[in-house]
Amino acid sequence: MLPIETIEAGRRDGFDLRFEFYPEDMHPADSFDDTVCDLKEIMYKIETGQWEWFVVKCVASINGVDLGDDWLGGCLYDSYEQFVDENGYSEDMIDQALEEARQNTSAIVQKALAG
Repeated sequence: MLPIETIEAGRRDGFDLRFEFYPEDMHPADSFDDTVCDLKEIMYKIETGQWEWFVVKCVASINGVDLGDDWLGGCLYDSYEQFVDENGYSEDMIDQALEEARQNTSAIVQKALAG
């Protein structure tokens, strides 16, 4: 499935970073307690495009080769940009994607040296 939006997030530790956004298949009622929040309002704002309801993937790559990623579903924000710019989840996802990318890069190098 192709992402509905992609945001480039710069370069860190030699890896290119990007966030890919996909439609969330899970119904918001499965994530939000309607005794605590107004589920009708949430649904209205999603349906009218005021809020985005999505799954996000953070990818760490080198030269277009994806080496690490991290996924998070059930995201509800005003925009995709708000997710990337205004919360700690995006930084946590970057850290996880970079960690996996470093591990995969190390494994590739070790295998190449052994072969």
